[in-house]
Amino acid sequence: MVKMQLRTLTRSIAWLQQALKQLINGLLGRDRRDKQRLMRHLNALQAEHNLMQRNWSDEQHLAELEIEALTCQMQADETARDDLQLRIWELEQQVQELLGYIASAQPAETSEAMKPKSS
Repeated sequence: MVKMQLRTLTRSIAWLQQALKQLINGLLGRDRRDKQRLMRHLNALQAEHNLMQRNWSDEQHLAELEIEALTCQMQADETARDDLQLRIWELEQQVQELLGYIASAQPAETSEAMKPKSS
């Protein structure tokens, strides 16, 4: 009877070892699958990061170009403003000269109007 119990115990131990081995193999396989899944996810995130970084770089370049264009436009507008201001100054000078001419011509006209007319 002890031999029989020993045999049963040996078979049970062998069965437990086999079950434990299958369990370990299953766990190791699952870990491998999880690792592969995580690596795929990491690769996807890295690709997304690279794309976002490239887009950011493009946007930054476009912003720099726009700033440069706006700076050139501002300089052109300042030059046009200065030209207009100079033209206004010139026109004001001409108006002053004309007013001076009119003022000097008016006394001559009034003195001629005051002279008695000879008939």
